[in-house]
Amino acid sequence: MQIIKKTAEVYELRNGFEWGHIAIIQTGPESVDVVINSDYGSYAYFWTHCGKDPKKFLCKIDMHYAMNKFTNGKMYEPDPDKYSDQIKRTIINLRRDGDLNEQDARDAWDELLEIVEEYHKGDILFHKLVYSDWFEKVFKDYDGLPNAKRIKSEVSGFWEKIWIPFIDELKNE
Repeated sequence: MQIIKKTAEVYELRNGFEWGHIAIIQTGPESVDVVINSDYGSYAYFWTHCGKDPKKFLCKIDMHYAMNKFTNGKMYEPDPDKYSDQIKRTIINLRRDGDLNEQDARDAWDELLEIVEEYHKGDILFHKLVYSDWFEKVFKDYDGLPNAKRIKSEVSGFWEKIWIPFIDELKNE
């Protein structure tokens, strides 16, 4: 086994009670390993070929790209507050396309929105939607169920409170 010792640049950010440590390990002229511990969680990613100087690369990446890498694709969580709107849109589109008549659309609307209001989120909500009389007519299959997502609060908090000030510092170097 070969062991290579490297030096990392570690940036310590403090803003009141919020903190972050970001370690940059440049592993080649166009590759970089970033390891982060912060108030908002721990993140890491290794870019084997970023196509330019690693610090310039880090200054240019956007939130969705970077956080998708740092969180291993787990930057989103369900957004139950938008499920009712998704169901309404689905029913309106089915009515517009002629797949539901006026009375069926009204009945589906009333029943499905009542289920969402009563159960709001979680497995029981989806259980109730799947076993409703309207599952096949409105949702067709499991892929048609409400699936709205939002960025996790710790991800957006990290980006705004830790990453952006870090990038500003990199730009000043």
